[in-house]
Amino acid sequence: MDIDKDTRIIALFGNPVGHSISPAIHNAAFTRAGLNYIYIPFELKENQLERALNSFDCFRIEGANVTVPYKTDVIKYLDELDEKARIIGAVNVISYCDGKLKGYNTDGDGFLMSLKENAGITPEGHTILILGGGGAARAIAFSLAIHRAKRVYIANRTYERAAKLSEEINRAAKGAAVPIHFDYDSLKAVSYKADIIVNATTVGMSPHTDESPVPIKIIHSSQLVCDVVYNPIMTRLLREASDKGCDVLTGLGMFIYQAIESFKIWTGIEPDYDELYEIAYRKLADSDGKGL
Repeated sequence: MDIDKDTRIIALFGNPVGHSISPAIHNAAFTRAGLNYIYIPFELKENQLERALNSFDCFRIEGANVTVPYKTDVIKYLDELDEKARIIGAVNVISYCDGKLKGYNTDGDGFLMSLKENAGITPEGHTILILGGGGAARAIAFSLAIHRAKRVYIANRTYERAAKLSEEINRAAKGAAVPIHFDYDSLKAVSYKADIIVNATTVGMSPHTDESPVPIKIIHSSQLVCDVVYNPIMTRLLREASDKGCDVLTGLGMFIYQAIESFKIWTGIEPDYDELYEIAYRKLADSDGKGL
């Protein structure tokens, strides 16, 4: 890749970003498409977010991905929101056009596509337990409820946050969301009602691969257990669930599908899923085997 005065930048804003393989897959996709773009991660402190967003014009930044912990905080600095991002209340993609910053959310669609294509399941009629209340949890919970999940239980360590998110979801999908406390008894009681469990927290993400968001005792073998963490591909939660007989869905499929939608927003081009998956898998495998 040749970098010159005309090279356009796509940024990744978050903290931490060192684990991310987004640069690897997007830069490969830019090269494959013959685009003079480069994808660069920026690890931002909280007081740097607004300044970073104000730098787009100066540094030829055409767009960005936004990751933890800024998916909701970033909204107040944007000029426009896509309808899905407005409903969800979280942004993971930004485009910059005609001096305006517009926010999108591709996390929800990315999860639904992975659920359908990689697990052969659609949300309709299912009872789902979501762990977490941050940006990814918001996107997934809203998307599942809107696509007619029977019930979406939301467990967050701050119960008030789960309650607020459930209230917001129920305005869009009446009665679908229910908040619960993030304690053993509450999780166990709800888990036995759930067909699907989704970890939408960062617990288990590299380098803290020995951690799991919940004890394996609350999970039963007939469930599908999903994780949004993709590094490592098989988190401790997924390994333990698989050993117990559960079907599991890794976070890598969601990661690739949301990346494809992001790429389309920035360039109008749709990269190939299989090519991006292979690049991502190799990148994780090359990290001393930590991704596998």
